[in-house]
Amino acid sequence: LASKVETNQIFIVLDNEIIEELKQMYGFEMWEVGENKSTIRLVVSFATKKESVDMLISDLKEILHK
Repeated sequence: LASKVETNQIFIVLDNEIIEELKQMYGFEMWEVGENKSTIRLVVSFATKKESVDMLISDLKEILHK
């Protein structure tokens, strides 16, 4: 994480290759774009289902362990 979580949003620094794979599955905002790594912004709301968050975590773990 790029900063402490205090709201309904988190900022994650990832390699650009990983971000490209995530873009194929999820919509999110690019926050800071770097040459090799960038920061993405993920936001949830009261309507976000736990299953959706769990799926994102699972997909990200799968990408990271390739």
